Amino acid sequence: MKPKAYFTQANLRVLWLILIVSSIVFAVDLIVPLGVAGGVPYIAVILVSLRSPRSSFVILAAIICTILTIIGYFLSPDIGAIEWMIISNRFLAIAVIWLTAIILFKRKRIEKEFMLRDRAVQSANSAIIITDAKQKDNPIIYVNPAFEKITGYSTKEVIGKDCRFLQGDDQNQKELDLLRTAIRDGKEIRVILRNYIQNGELFWNEVYLAPVKDDLGDVTHFISVESDITLRKQMEDSLKELTQQIIKIQEEERERISREIHDDLGQSLATLKMHIQSSTNISSKSNLMEVSNYQKTIDYINSIIEKTRHIAAGLRPSTLDVLGLIPSLELLINEFRRKKGIEINVRLESLDQVKIKGELINIYRIVQEALTNIIKHANATKVDIYVDIEEDELRLTIKDNGQGLMLNSREKDNYGIGLASMKERATLLGGELNIISEPLIGTSVIVKIPVETIKEIYGKV
Repeated sequence: MKPKAYFTQANLRVLWLILIVSSIVFAVDLIVPLGVAGGVPYIAVILVSLRSPRSSFVILAAIICTILTIIGYFLSPDIGAIEWMIISNRFLAIAVIWLTAIILFKRKRIEKEFMLRDRAVQSANSAIIITDAKQKDNPIIYVNPAFEKITGYSTKEVIGKDCRFLQGDDQNQKELDLLRTAIRDGKEIRVILRNYIQNGELFWNEVYLAPVKDDLGDVTHFISVESDITLRKQMEDSLKELTQQIIKIQEEERERISREIHDDLGQSLATLKMHIQSSTNISSKSNLMEVSNYQKTIDYINSIIEKTRHIAAGLRPSTLDVLGLIPSLELLINEFRRKKGIEINVRLESLDQVKIKGELINIYRIVQEALTNIIKHANATKVDIYVDIEEDELRLTIKDNGQGLMLNSREKDNYGIGLASMKERATLLGGELNIISEPLIGTSVIVKIPVETIKEIYGKV
């Protein structure tokens, strides 16, 4: 600790007061007969030390008082009192001095901690709200300056109000139900809400709510830490829009390349095959070697044509636009069955007769990527694929009986890229993708897409 920081002008004034008061008490102690506990008035010195902002001054004052009490034992006038009584009185005085000093020292430290916390709350960039859980409607009893800065409301305007006023008329948020449940159950929760500042402008509010309980475990207050994440949400929306454009361009380019491969390259190979077949017919039948070479060439061209069709179908299955999502998924699943020899159970009745349009190719890509990951990483022998409509959402479930997500570092990188792509495609449909995996039991990929999204793209469900 630097001397300059310790002996400030304020601390020096307190030190002088300690010396003056302790000198007065010491002078009185020298006059009082030895048998009287003259050290007890030194408590006044301890109380003077509280004027210093430093708690260590309390200990310093106690040390000075202890020394003077001991000196007083030798210098006070002797009236012939019993020695053990004199010593007991002095020990009592010193004990009272230190008991008082310790209590005040701890109190000073606690006050300092409270001041530090109060300053932290006051200077925090996040809004902090404290509500009284014992009162009706959980009214606000405290807000920090950051709340005023973020919302535009003054402390006087919000004290005693329910926090619901920040939502305005925008009460149809599922996160509000989660928040109310947490308040009712006295639990912590983190949610993102649409809130409105004083002038009615929207801001995105990330709320962390925590209960404060008494010694009996009853909730007495709630503390809410709230952050304005509007800029972050805007950036996320921009990124989402950019990603959507990238995926759209990617799919359009895949479709173009697929069409060129199928129409141009495929037709060129077919024409080449016809020319070779014509040449074979013209060729002398006696030249068996030449005919055999022609046939090998035709077989090779047939193989190239088949591979070309497979590549084109992988880029953009033509069945998507002609037959729709469900037939395309069935063809994809049958292809995996045939090539990989894996058992795949399917239930896709819920979307029969629904044709894919626009971004709903993302559902096809999610199934395709999930099956690819299962084949590469899961060591599964069985896969279940279900597409259902449950209440207000479409639910796609892809479940395998493989080893779970037990991957080495290289596999994790490859799997992570595919998983990120699947999650992004689910997000672009307004839904979410979750993975439940248990080692040696299997993995489930669950995609939930709001029915409204399907209605918007299809016009029906």
